[in-house]
Amino acid sequence: MRFLFVFLLTSLSLHSQNTIESISYADYLNIDNSNDFIIIDVRTPEEHKIKRIKNSININFYDEKFIDLFKIYDKDENILIYCRSGRRSLEAVKNLSKKGFKNIYDLKGGILALDKSLVDFDPLND
Repeated sequence: MRFLFVFLLTSLSLHSQNTIESISYADYLNIDNSNDFIIIDVRTPEEHKIKRIKNSININFYDEKFIDLFKIYDKDENILIYCRSGRRSLEAVKNLSKKGFKNIYDLKGGILALDKSLVDFDPLND
């Protein structure tokens, strides 16, 4: 009986924590309010200049003030974060979630996945 109580308490605790959600670009496009998202590219400015998602805002993951630069955004806004392969964006989402951001999503596989997954649609801006 005690084991069951500890298990239930642990389950409820884990369920109430912010979860990190990685989504594909196709899934993002299927979200009804996808136009209400802020799109953040966490790559370096040099990477952002080469290829990026249209209307994305560049906030360099390696900037020492990275987290502080998000203070201009409401913690309830829908934010899609991406990088080259998904490593930096996933780390950024984890850090921002710890700071209280609730509706942040990691673009699964980063910008590299877009080139492979979307044959007919090119969301990239040269």
